[in-house]
Amino acid sequence: MTTPELDLGDATPEEIIRKLKKINLALINRVEGPLHQESNPYSLFQAAVSLEAEILARTSELNNAMDALERTNRELAIAHETLTLANRMKSRFFTAVGHDALQPLHAARLSLSTLGEMSEGAPQRQLVSQIDHSLSSIEEIIKTVLDIAKLEAGVMTPKRTLIDLSDLLGHLSADFTPLAAHKGLALQVLPCALWVNSDALMLKRILQNLIANAVRYTREGRIRVLSKVRGDFVRIEVWDSGIGIRPEDRPIIFNEFQRGADIDAAGDPGLGLGLSIVQRMADVLQHPLGLMSRFGRGSCFHISVPLAPRSERVEEATPAPRGATLPSALNAARIVVLDNNEASLMALVELLRRWDCQPEAASNLAAIGALAEAPAPPDLIIADFHLDRGELGTQAIALLREAFHKTIPAIILTADRSQPVADLVREAGCELMNKPARPAELRALVSHLLA
Repeated sequence: MTTPELDLGDATPEEIIRKLKKINLALINRVEGPLHQESNPYSLFQAAVSLEAEILARTSELNNAMDALERTNRELAIAHETLTLANRMKSRFFTAVGHDALQPLHAARLSLSTLGEMSEGAPQRQLVSQIDHSLSSIEEIIKTVLDIAKLEAGVMTPKRTLIDLSDLLGHLSADFTPLAAHKGLALQVLPCALWVNSDALMLKRILQNLIANAVRYTREGRIRVLSKVRGDFVRIEVWDSGIGIRPEDRPIIFNEFQRGADIDAAGDPGLGLGLSIVQRMADVLQHPLGLMSRFGRGSCFHISVPLAPRSERVEEATPAPRGATLPSALNAARIVVLDNNEASLMALVELLRRWDCQPEAASNLAAIGALAEAPAPPDLIIADFHLDRGELGTQAIALLREAFHKTIPAIILTADRSQPVADLVREAGCELMNKPARPAELRALVSHLLA
């Protein structure tokens, strides 16, 4: 912008005033205009100073926030490590307590079975039956507490395999039919020629709890177990004609120690832990769980399990049902019994003698080494898994098999229910049975292996 030159030669007063106004306006624009433009060096300097101060303030705030976040992360890491250690210790504690509690329970059950076979009068047999029922209740409580501890510690992870549902339901039918008949109930497990993909042990545990609850809370009528294909899933349903569940009780029925208001009138009320185990295992397996019930008319609990693709349904490693064989299979059978718990060892030895077997007791690998010098191999080995000084029952079995150059049938009888132990037993080519063993099941398995 240029300033007009002042030429007042022949100008009239009006022209002079107009020119002065024009000059004045140009000067004002020249002075005030740059102050409002960002290109003004002074304005840029002021903006830079202000921006620098703001950047320093924001940087300081950001550094403080980063320091606080780092401290929080360190605290969270320490808390997570502490929690993980606590969970591991809790899991180990419950496993150790469960193992130690199941050992004398196992010995008591075997001794009770021997006493039952020796009892001749009805009162004695009834007393033995009552004691056996109490032992079963204690065993169920310990197993449930161990399952809850494993689930909370996150150490129970599913091992998915192909499962022949017909075989699984057949075993459940054999297990629960006598229990239902004892209460005057009819248990109907409909046959099902389907294969599913799940964890065999966890799925069996879920169905065991559902059927056990149905039997427990049904006074009369029947329990039905059905399997229905629903798209890519098989929905396994357990129906009962029991007392049913009130609508207000349904939201809490899967919580620990929660039972419906009318359950106490059903006879044996249980502890209210079975459905909690079912819910937690179903969540781990990601199997949808559902409930239908009419109060006073009965209930239906159902779980949906992925259906195995037809191309994968091969007739494989689901073991054939262990049926009872001829009693003569037990006669004079030489059976090596290995256990570091003296009460369990003596109870099993006495029970085998009552079955007309010839048991040979051992408590460690040194004793097994002496038995390996015998002229002939034993017919069967029954060994505990954990022995003293870190020795394992699978090592004793391998020692005897190598000494006699023969794959001697063997059973690992252990209170350790962990998956790694089950895998080791399977790799060793042995049968697995958990303590406390039911004498009838043990006898059936022994007869099967000897045959």
